[in-house]
Amino acid sequence: MIDFEIDVKELGDKIGEEAEKHYQKILMKSMFRMEELAIRNAPTYTGELRQKITVFPQVLSNEYFLESRAQHSYDVEFGNVPREVPLEDLKKWAIKKIGDDKIAYPLKLRIAKKGIHAQPFMRPALQAVRGYWIYVYAKE
Repeated sequence: MIDFEIDVKELGDKIGEEAEKHYQKILMKSMFRMEELAIRNAPTYTGELRQKITVFPQVLSNEYFLESRAQHSYDVEFGNVPREVPLEDLKKWAIKKIGDDKIAYPLKLRIAKKGIHAQPFMRPALQAVRGYWIYVYAKE
């Protein structure tokens, strides 16, 4: 599981109620845009990764949590070192991806020897929101 958290705390004390509402809207729109971009960027071997990316607004606070609850989220986002992977999991993946499980064993050997390369989907979404979308929402 991967979590990203962006928090706006007690802005009302420092900048006034109207500005606080404006910043809350920017934060909300930014988090939902980040969710959309992460889903779009996520690899789609089985679709599980995309289905398990969700933003969770915290009731009565200015916090939002963007999470990917797929078990393999971290490995996809950051890659991993060589390790043993269950052959049965790879067979299921191969059948869904190409309709044949013959590639499962060679893939198991490759992961055991070289690991898995990172395929970031959350970090690019965060960068896009920080670098572009937050300014678009601020101008609205």
